[in-house]
Amino acid sequence: MKEFTGQKELDKSILKQAIRDIASKNDLLIRDAVDFFTSEDFNDLCNRLGIQEDATLDSIKNLISYPVLPKKRLAEEMARLLNDF
Repeated sequence: MKEFTGQKELDKSILKQAIRDIASKNDLLIRDAVDFFTSEDFNDLCNRLGIQEDATLDSIKNLISYPVLPKKRLAEEMARLLNDF
């Protein structure tokens, strides 16, 4: 059970960092995050965490459309919500 908990925490950390990277000013980080969100790895992560891939992608697409400063704040709020998951 401890291994499962450790994997879940690792998966949540990966997802939180990808969300933060979407809100970065660094174009390379943004591209890498977009690549992640469109990858099979993201699909697998959603399955392991038991979250809806489509709803998560919709949230990410909405996040991308925000200006930089509000995007950073919203990304941090999204990442914090994962702490309670």
